[in-house]
Amino acid sequence: MGDCSIQKDLYATSQTESPTVSTDALLISLFVDAHGHRDLAVADVVAAYLKADMNDYTLLKFRGESVDIMCKMNPKYEEYVITESGQKLSYVQLLRALYRCVVSALLWYELFSVYLKEMGFKINTHDSCIQKKIIDHKQCTIAWYVYGMKISQVNQDLVTRIIQDIEMKFGKISVTLGHEHKFLRMDINFKNDCTVTVQKKDYLQESIFESGLDITHESATPAKGNLFDLDGEAPSLEGEECFN
Repeated sequence: MGDCSIQKDLYATSQTESPTVSTDALLISLFVDAHGHRDLAVADVVAAYLKADMNDYTLLKFRGESVDIMCKMNPKYEEYVITESGQKLSYVQLLRALYRCVVSALLWYELFSVYLKEMGFKINTHDSCIQKKIIDHKQCTIAWYVYGMKISQVNQDLVTRIIQDIEMKFGKISVTLGHEHKFLRMDINFKNDCTVTVQKKDYLQESIFESGLDITHESATPAKGNLFDLDGEAPSLEGEECFN
């Protein structure tokens, strides 16, 4: 695969940045879902990036074992295999957006948001990753972060129908229904009293375990232990020259 740093040098930031739902907007939408007794589904589009066409001429380099795997899947690629420094190589043109390509997330966003518009959804004026549509006199809301989405409306059958429409367009979707969901590493639990709890305890514990850090105590603040230590060799802040 190509080097991401090389890809970034080819594009301006505006050409690669993909909008994602803000934390504030997502939490507010969860409060609205809970208060309005909405049925909710969390869904992920499987292999979402591959649904979007690449908009630039892009080459992908296979090497070593990956070349053998590709040729085993389709022997016609064998004629395009070359050898450099004793290693098998094969160059192919990338026709679809692929994970690790810097433009892939933006290409998927544009594809998905356009389809929602075709379905009659309108972009929220405060967050471009929240879209809404009035169906049967009730609002249906979709909030998404890359290829993961939250769909809510008071009618569960309608939520299911929206999922089916999206699935017909983009293929297989993994879906969870009910009162408990995992979304963006958050554990979301809707209560019967019109409230919702959101926590990331499991994710934090997993992160601590994978970090290998020896965490033996709790801290009252996020500040480091040396916050108030004095550096006797630090320059004095007296005098206007320090603030020029």
